[in-house]
Amino acid sequence: SAASDVYKRQESNKITESKKTEKLLPKDFIVRSIEMPLKWVPPARSIIGAPNAQNVDASPPLPIETTYGFWMGAYEVTQLQYVNLMGTNPSHFNAGRTASDKSPDNPGDWRRRPVESVTWREASAFCEKLTAECRRSGMIPSNHRFRLPTEIEWELVCRAGDLSMQSSNLKVEEMRTQAWTRDDFQDVEQTQEIGTKRPNAWGFYDMLGNVSEYCINGWWYYGDIKNQSIRDWIDHSETGDRIYRGGSFARPLHRANTYKRSSNAIDERDLAQGFRVVLSEELSLIHI
Repeated sequence: SAASDVYKRQESNKITESKKTEKLLPKDFIVRSIEMPLKWVPPARSIIGAPNAQNVDASPPLPIETTYGFWMGAYEVTQLQYVNLMGTNPSHFNAGRTASDKSPDNPGDWRRRPVESVTWREASAFCEKLTAECRRSGMIPSNHRFRLPTEIEWELVCRAGDLSMQSSNLKVEEMRTQAWTRDDFQDVEQTQEIGTKRPNAWGFYDMLGNVSEYCINGWWYYGDIKNQSIRDWIDHSETGDRIYRGGSFARPLHRANTYKRSSNAIDERDLAQGFRVVLSEELSLIHI
């Protein structure tokens, strides 16, 4: 049909542009203005959700696919990166060791701790400003932008290639090595320096702990998906609650899993919430 031919041309053009992008930018690189490492995630298929999820909002599980590649921050955005770009620091845990403070009881240099108590709107503004600066400097093409990850992208990277339908794709012992959660603390629960636990299989740190992470999209229900699969979905709406993913220092270990979903109002602050960035071509197609 004519509609089918148009869709095929769109997909063909997207693949061509994606190949051009790979030639323009390296697979893994650092945004030098704020010293932010990015890692390349190629087009992939995975799963979102779990059949026995305690939270009914994370079931039934659905096949997902990204037909485009993208870059994601290897770490959560730090306080220093946020301060250097935005000029302010909303974080609650904004104290910590510096060159003159080497107390063994200190959780680490505040500059390397994740920014938290930041709203979804402020996190989005960070991405917009970083986009403008990197376009102006020529670091990224004009048709690329930094943004928050979609839920599909986040769970794809968090699963790191694991397609199991279990409620969590990691054993408890593995989770402890990757995630800062409430189970790590006997006294004061607080954020820790980024990258101090092991990365996941794809080299991304703190996906399941330290702070929970905002996604770009609003709330939706897996059971509402008519096609029983999701492809290249992105939500640009600017109203309603926003999804956040992953465990945190304030939540128990059993909440540190690939499927757990929660949401906050756009301007709500939570000292256990932060974010990481994604860099991709401008995306507007919605396939649901």
